Amino acid sequence: MRFGTGTALVKDPRFSWWSAVPESPCGAVAVLIHGSDRDPVGMRREFLDWAERTGTALLAPLFPAGVPDAGDANGYKQLRSGDTHFDDVLQWTLDAFIERELLDVDRLELFGFSGGAQFAHRLALVHPSDWSAAAFAAPGNVTLLGSEHAWWPGVGDFAAVFGRERDHARLQALPVHVLVGADDDGSGVIHVGEHESRWRAGANDAGRTRVDRARHLAQNWHDHGVPATFEIVAGAAHELAPLAPRAQAFFDRVRRADGFSDAREGN
Repeated sequence: MRFGTGTALVKDPRFSWWSAVPESPCGAVAVLIHGSDRDPVGMRREFLDWAERTGTALLAPLFPAGVPDAGDANGYKQLRSGDTHFDDVLQWTLDAFIERELLDVDRLELFGFSGGAQFAHRLALVHPSDWSAAAFAAPGNVTLLGSEHAWWPGVGDFAAVFGRERDHARLQALPVHVLVGADDDGSGVIHVGEHESRWRAGANDAGRTRVDRARHLAQNWHDHGVPATFEIVAGAAHELAPLAPRAQAFFDRVRRADGFSDAREGN
């Protein structure tokens, strides 16, 4: 396994990434998005055994707090903050990683935990054609399809924010898995107050706890034709370690359904 540690993004050195590439990569890359704790190393660690078993290359970007504005720790979760387009930053990072590692990529899989799951499900919504599968673990605040609220609780002004219409047909072809720990309450953290800069009408409409909001996200997307499944992980609170293997199992299932083989014994 080749490890990349704290590699700066040349196109915008405010951002960096961590990576792991098996000696015999299978053609799949899993992009792992950190939460508010900003621990890309921990994200990578929880996927290493799976990456080694399957030959999957791992990319874990870092979105530092205070970008673009001092004191702003949440901007990346909504993809856009001022003139900073975090979805573009992710694409630049992915391109730079693939070029540096000389990877032939057949499929891209997306995973996010907590605040990273906020980023990830919005990234999948905005750029559905980029991904082969996507898993969102314990998002605290969610974007609902069919909602006329402004971005980010809804998609009512999507075209104004992103400069184009949504590709809903492609989103409906994207396998999605939403998961959350059964003991993940989070109600004191995920509630968005009207005094906060991230406040938008509808911010708290999806429920009181993370379990409520994850369930609501999965049901809402499923009701709008997205093949979204939902899983509650027994005995888990707001923690990555018990959720990561369930996301990996989901990716394995989708690969089998797609007929993708990493050509390794036992897979």
